[in-house]
Amino acid sequence: MPLSIERNNYKTGLFLEEVEFKLEQQYHSLLRRRLNFGLFERAGILIGLDLSYDGVSGTVTVQPGVAIVRDAATQEGKELMIPSAATVSVAGPAGSSLFIVLGYQEANGPDKPPVTAARIQEISAIQAQTVAPADINLNVVLGQITIGTALVGVAPGRQIALVRASLLGVPVPPPGLVIASVSGSAGGTVTVAVVATGSFTLTGLVIGEVTVSTVIGLPAITVFAVSAATTNTANVLLTVPAAAVGSRTLTITKGGVPVSASFSIPAGLTVASFTGVDLTLPTPRLVTTLVGTGFRAPLRVEFSSSAGGFTVAVDIPSTKVAATEVQIESAGSGSLLPPNAINGPVRVTILTIPGISGDTVTSTPVILPPVITNFTPTSASSLGTTLLTINGKRFSSPNLAIRFKPYDLTHTRSASSSPAFPAATESVTDEQIKALVPPGSQTGGLVQVSTDGGIVVSALPLTVS
Repeated sequence: MPLSIERNNYKTGLFLEEVEFKLEQQYHSLLRRRLNFGLFERAGILIGLDLSYDGVSGTVTVQPGVAIVRDAATQEGKELMIPSAATVSVAGPAGSSLFIVLGYQEANGPDKPPVTAARIQEISAIQAQTVAPADINLNVVLGQITIGTALVGVAPGRQIALVRASLLGVPVPPPGLVIASVSGSAGGTVTVAVVATGSFTLTGLVIGEVTVSTVIGLPAITVFAVSAATTNTANVLLTVPAAAVGSRTLTITKGGVPVSASFSIPAGLTVASFTGVDLTLPTPRLVTTLVGTGFRAPLRVEFSSSAGGFTVAVDIPSTKVAATEVQIESAGSGSLLPPNAINGPVRVTILTIPGISGDTVTSTPVILPPVITNFTPTSASSLGTTLLTINGKRFSSPNLAIRFKPYDLTHTRSASSSPAFPAATESVTDEQIKALVPPGSQTGGLVQVSTDGGIVVSALPLTVS
């Protein structure tokens, strides 16, 4: 950029050539455009440019007016002028929305023989498009219309130019940085979404302008990419070693001005174990617990399905999610496990945004808690002669045990019982248990079944007489 601005110094006898006339134009246009760029901090409409829409003819009419665009690359504010009413044809499915956009273009004008392109045309181009312009400083939205719906009053989405706040005596907020979100975890790639505040801008942000603080005793974190950098937002991609868990500070320095914000790197997502335990007897409350690392809400758990793959997902309430433990809880003897869940791998997913998957981990096969559907008969003899049929699922287990009130070893049927379970009349399948009610069992107790996957009790008590 030159350190001075030149203008012609006319004198008698000075022979004027093409370069002098171009310099005259450039002096006035550049000075005006630079002033426009500094005066406005957002492109938009200055006056006029109202819209009307005729659904019958399919035309939008733009009334006379003036707008301005801001080109950050050249630091110029260019005027857009519609000197008289102009129309543009629009089309689309009924009910669809269109943006009416004004943009700046330049083109060669008519020839003046023997000279070609003797003039330059500054064109205020009107376009109808289905999406908003990517850069609202290079294009001005005059408003939105809905195909087939009459436009009444001021068009919605009308973009008005914004005068720089400092020129109006409004205090300008200091530069700052906010961490919008953190996705990913230690041991992989972590994406930090940042938002600039105040007078700070992220336009053109590059890797060298971003640093992450170091912590003694922990490995360093590497900034390997910057993406989606706009005026106010950017994504910073980090390579994070598995041991680099915890709080860090991200600093961005642009134009010699540093801004910082703290964020936390979660542990890598793992599932170490899965257990099911009935916490309160005789009132059942089944709690199946995932134990691991890197858990954080919102979180989704999927179980292996009898139909193959994974079954319907269970979104876990944030109150049941801790960094190293997830509880899937229900009242009664059932659980939130989907009906067709079977023993097998469990898939855990962190939802970075509700409904959108982030980190995912699949565990080694786990054994799920059993389920008691019912039992028959509902009454048994205290003499130990009643064969009880318990229906449900996931009963197959080498450490299966059926317990009756008062739930001690004498009133338990298992491989270590005497006689050992199953005896001649007893049997076990994955969905049914036939077990003798031990002599001396007490009335009014809930039937309890435990396997390697956990412990459950029946919904109704067993009457013993």
